This record gives sequence, C-alpha cells and structure tokens, in this order.
Amino acid sequence: MSQSSRRHVVVLNQFALPLSQGGGTRHTELFSRLDGWSHQIIAGNRNHYTQEVFRTQEKSFRLVPVSTQRGGAAARLAGWVAYSAQAFWHTVRAPRVDVVYASTPHPLTPLAGWAAARVRRAPFVLEVRDLWPESIVSAGKLKRGSAVHRILSAVERFSVRQADQVVGVTEGWDSHFRALGSTPFHVVPNGAEFRGKSAGQPARDLSKLRPDVAGPFGIFAGAHGPKDGIDAILDAASAHPTVGFTLIGSGVMKDPAKERVQREGLSNVTFLDPVPKAELAGILAAFDFGIHAVSPLNVFSKGMSPNKLFDYLAHDMPVVSNAGGALDRIVGDGPIGVVTSDLAVSVARFLETGTDEKEKWATNRRNLMTGRYSRTSSARTLKGILDAAVASRTASRRPRQRRRPRVVHVSSAHGPVDNRILRKECRALSDAGFDVHLVTRGPKQQVVPSVQHHVIERAPTGRLARMAVGPWKAILRALKLRPQIVHLHDPELIPLGLLVELMTPVKVVFDAHEDLPAQVMGKHYLPKSIRPAIARFASLLENVAGRCLSGVVAATPAVGRSFPPARTAVVKNFPWMGDYGDLPVRRETSGEPFTFGYVGAMSRIRGIDEMIAATAGYRLLLAGQADEYARRAIERAGDHVEYVGAVSADRIPSILAQMDAGLVLLHDVPNYRESIPTKLIEYMASGIPFIATDFEAWRVLVDREDVCIFVDVSKPQEVCEAVEQMASGRGEATRRGRRGRELFESNLTFDSQAGALVDFYRSLV
Repeated sequence: MSQSSRRHVVVLNQFALPLSQGGGTRHTELFSRLDGWSHQIIAGNRNHYTQEVFRTQEKSFRLVPVSTQRGGAAARLAGWVAYSAQAFWHTVRAPRVDVVYASTPHPLTPLAGWAAARVRRAPFVLEVRDLWPESIVSAGKLKRGSAVHRILSAVERFSVRQADQVVGVTEGWDSHFRALGSTPFHVVPNGAEFRGKSAGQPARDLSKLRPDVAGPFGIFAGAHGPKDGIDAILDAASAHPTVGFTLIGSGVMKDPAKERVQREGLSNVTFLDPVPKAELAGILAAFDFGIHAVSPLNVFSKGMSPNKLFDYLAHDMPVVSNAGGALDRIVGDGPIGVVTSDLAVSVARFLETGTDEKEKWATNRRNLMTGRYSRTSSARTLKGILDAAVASRTASRRPRQRRRPRVVHVSSAHGPVDNRILRKECRALSDAGFDVHLVTRGPKQQVVPSVQHHVIERAPTGRLARMAVGPWKAILRALKLRPQIVHLHDPELIPLGLLVELMTPVKVVFDAHEDLPAQVMGKHYLPKSIRPAIARFASLLENVAGRCLSGVVAATPAVGRSFPPARTAVVKNFPWMGDYGDLPVRRETSGEPFTFGYVGAMSRIRGIDEMIAATAGYRLLLAGQADEYARRAIERAGDHVEYVGAVSADRIPSILAQMDAGLVLLHDVPNYRESIPTKLIEYMASGIPFIATDFEAWRVLVDREDVCIFVDVSKPQEVCEAVEQMASGRGEATRRGRRGRELFESNLTFDSQAGALVDFYRSLV
C-alpha cells in the first residue's frame, strides 16, 4: 500500500518511549504493527521514569521539550501544560490527520487531543491506561469530593463523553466507563510478543545482576512508584534471605528502598538502573522468576494490565505476585506462577512447587502470549477501533436534509449597512438559498429584505471598550440564533471564534478584509516602537485562524496568501453589475469646471492633502467618512471642495455620475500596495477615468489598459500634472472611462465572485 493511501493517526502520549529507552513502549510496539495506517507519536523529551532528557532516531516520534517533574505538583502541572499545548499545536499543523489518539494518565493530554481533533475535524479516540482520579484517591493523595477531585472527575467525564471511541487496558474498567457515558468501550490490553528463554542469553557477569546468595533469583523490572509494591518486595526479601531479589528500574520509591535495604542489612537485594527494551531479554534470562508486586490499593480491584507481567510471560518466566484476584482475571483459569495476596507467601509456595507443576505454568504462559496478549493480536484490535472511528465520523458527515442552512455574519466594528458584508456577501448567500442573519451595532436596518439584522444591545462605542467587550456581546448574540456557520469580520473576534469552533458544532469562518499585519504597521495612532510587535502578534493570530477555523474568506489574492490554500476562498470586493446600469452621457466639451471626485474613507494616508492641493482651480467632490485630520483639512480648503459627508451605498452611483474623473491617491504604505480599493472598481463601473497611486498590483488589475493615469503620490508636481492632463482633454478622459467600463463588465463584477463564495459555503455544510 502506498504511503499516500494509508490513513494517518497522531498519537498523543507525553510518556511514550521508543524501543531505545527502558519503560513504556506500548505505543511504539502497537502502532508500528498497524496494517494500512501510518502514525506519529508526539511525546515529551524526558523519560518519565528517570526524568532524563533523551533523543531518538525513530522517525515516528516527535519529541517536544518538557520540564522535569521532580519539583512536586507545580512542576508536574507545568510539564503537563507545556506538553499539551505543544502536542495540540503539532497536531493541528500535521499534514494529514485521520484520527487523533490521546492517552492518559494525566488529564490534560485528552483535552489537547479532543481540541486538536475538533480543529482537524477528525475522530477523537481516548485511551485510558490508569484510572484518574480514582487511582490518586486510592493512593491517599487526594480526598474524594474535594475541589480538585471534582475538577478531575469533570475532566474525566467530559473526555469520555466527547470521545468517538474509548480504549482501556482491562475488561474490569468497562462498568466504570459506561457509568461515565462511554459507548462503546474497547479493550486493548498491554502485552508482548512471546520470545521464550532462547531469545536472550544470560549475561556473563552474573555478579553484577544478582546478589551473592544461594538462590533462586527473582527480578522486578518496572517503575518504582507508590503503587508498585516496593515495600512488599523488601518484606519478601527479609522473609527469604537465601532468595535473590533484583530490582531494575527507577521511580520515587527507589531511594527510600535503597535506604531501607542498607538499614536492615538485606544483602540479598540488588538495584539496577533502567535498560533499553532490547537489552531486557538478556537480563531476564539470568533469573528464575519474575516479581509482580502491587501496593494494596482499592483501584486494583477494578482491574489491571501491568506491562512488567507481560514482559515476564513473553520471556517464559514463572510469575510470583501479590495481586490476588485482580491478576487471576488477567490469566484466567490456568496458573502462570504463584499468586496470593502476600508476596512473601507467594515466594514460599514457589520454592515448594515441583517441576511438573512448573511445566503446566509454562504451557499456560505460551498459550496466553501467543493469543490474547500478543502485540500482533492487540494491533489487529486497535486497527478495528481506528477504522470504526473513521467510519462513524464519515457517516455522521453525510448530508442531512435541512430546510435552509443558517449563517450569521458578525461584526462589532462595522456598521449595519457595510457594503462588502451586507450588500455583497450576505445578499449573495441569501440569493443562493441560505438563511442569512447579520449581527452588528445599531441602528437596526433592513436594507436587504432577505437578511435579518440583529443589533448588539448596548454596544460599546470607544475603541478599547469595543475591542474588549464588543466581541463577547456580538458572539453571544450570534450563538442565540443557533447557526450552522458563523462568519466573522473583525480580527478581534478571532479568539472567541476559536472557542466557538472548539466547544460547539458551529463552523467558524473569518473574513480577512485586509492584510492585518501590514494594516497594523500603518496605524498612526499606535506608537511606532510597538507596531512591529503588534504586527507579529497579528500575523500569529492569522496563522492560528487559518489552521484552526473552518475556513477563511480573503478580499484579495495577496491577503489570501497568508492562509492555507485548502481552507481559503478569495472573494474580491467588486461591485454588483446591477448597481451600475447604463452609463450617463459624458460631456466631451463644456464650460463648466472639470469635476474630480473621491468616494470612501478619508484620512491623511488616504491622500486627503494631495487631493485638495492638486485640484485647486477645479471642482473636487468628496463623499465618505472623514476622520478628524481629514475634516480639518476640508475645513481649511478653498471653495473648490464640496463635501457631502458619508453616503449610503445605494447613493454612490449617483454621486459618481456627477464626476468627470476619480482620484485614488493612497500613500505608499504596506497595507495598500496589494489592496484592491472598491472605489477604483466603482470608478470603472461608472465609466469615469481616474488618477491612482502607481502600485504594481493596480497596474495588473487593470490589465495595463489605458483607463487611468498612475502617479507617484510623494511627488506633488507629478500629481498636479496628471490632474492638468486629465482635465485638459475631456474627450480622452471619456474614452478612458469607456475602456474602464468594458474592463469592469468583462471581469470585475461581484457577480463573478458570488459563485466562489457560495461554493465555499456549500463545501462547509
């Protein structure tokens, strides 16, 4: 099967280890055996048992930096948070994700897995390898009913209910998870591939492995933690001084155990450091039995699936254990060693057992490890679970019959009759059969009858208040309408949009009207010293939006290049053809002053000074919202300037009809260089020529046709000469206007863009 045809699962497990490390290699062994699946394991770069930083050459691993957990609860929590944030980020950035598989024990990994799965719209499979918080309560480290216990229980319940599939390691947990709402629950037990005694030769220097006693010799290979019965092993060693006990591994109980051995003079006990999985076989071959010990915790009554047990069985070693009935549920009716509730008693019975009985144990061990507990068998079960998760999610995505998909466009910054939002996008979607609603600040409008307008109650008016409070009010108002899609038009709405995308079934689309980082760099009210930092944050915000939201609608190809192509639709801000009917008859000769005009927002960087200065001696007609700087400039201007104020979109064609030529003298700032000003297209739609800043993107837009005069705005004389050239030849100006109209009709109408928007929406629903 080719790599491209294989499904891909991303595995989140902070404590996963490659085979070159000693310890938890469950996921390495299982996922490498999956037929038809590729995988990536995202793990922390510290060995959970030794807390040492490690590296690996295994290509299936992505290691992320995490801090040591030796500093107590605060250090552990910091490590969990750091891992979970990085795991989420790498998962949402992965080239392909068919399933997200998140594994405990700590509770933040499932939350990161669920969030990443929601963003990537992939199935979420939860694996539980330890019952949290139940195991912490059983260990006496957490009080049942405490605030922390309630929080952890809520996280557990949430994770289980959000999962498409839940995987455990023992059948005994089935009732626990079904009580939490898990359906279905699957068991993929720990295990190993049967190797037998011949797989590893005894190490030559047995004195370094075994204490200097008569024997026989037992080995405990695993974590030395509070739950692992270390004291029970030392109690057994004290009771049987001629039996050798070797403990290999690491954990918080190792140093206290060493101190006890020295204090009590237990010469029949030896400690070894952890070893890679590949070296374990040669060590186990030097021992007579494997030790499986547990502390007396209630949580084990629900079931267990200890890795160390299966390592012993895979190497054909008899097992001596104090796990009692919990272990009996794993091995069934056929004994594989001696199991009681007291390890010292189990060791005594092992010493008393004859050869014939031990042969029966060996037969039972081989049957278990070549059957239900082989890694190959478990991998087949796991493959079925992953396949089922994909199949169930695919089935849930099949189109359902709906009357009309509901879409809510949201803005806390734009007004209720914004030309792009209401008159173009909302109208186009409504005409295509969508149930379209608009949430903005007031006053309430019903300009497009098929689009329902909803006012943000008590919307803040100041810039800071609008950016801090306005988004919350707008999003909450939109969610009350129970939409399938929410379409955001302000960058400050992105963080809340991410929450909506993650926490609800609503799909969120961001409309990138402009190049946000470039726009920040041109904000005159921001101190120049902080603009680069804010621009970098804006770029990060766009990056997150592009990867985590359902889609992006970009106003220009240049803006669209900042977002993933597969999730982005470019919908240019052109006028509707129907808004500009037959061209008015243009006068080629007239005794009246030549009228230049501008329609749109006015400010210093939008060329208000240049327009006023260059048109002295002619008539200048201005329409649109003027900021404080522009208003003062207009007040100081001569009688040749006529300012009609802000006008509604339906009045723009009649304003343009009064002009002989238009002006688009935007300053050379990053945000404007690759923009497509609506006014430029509106001039061509109205059949009037124009004078424009010489931006390469604008030359490309007009296909280098002679429809305008390009100028360097920083050179006042050049602008004045262009004005004189335009005004001195009415006939040529009229011909330029007609060529502009032809270009508009052929390729620059919103009629040509509406289809792209509608198709993009239909792909989402």
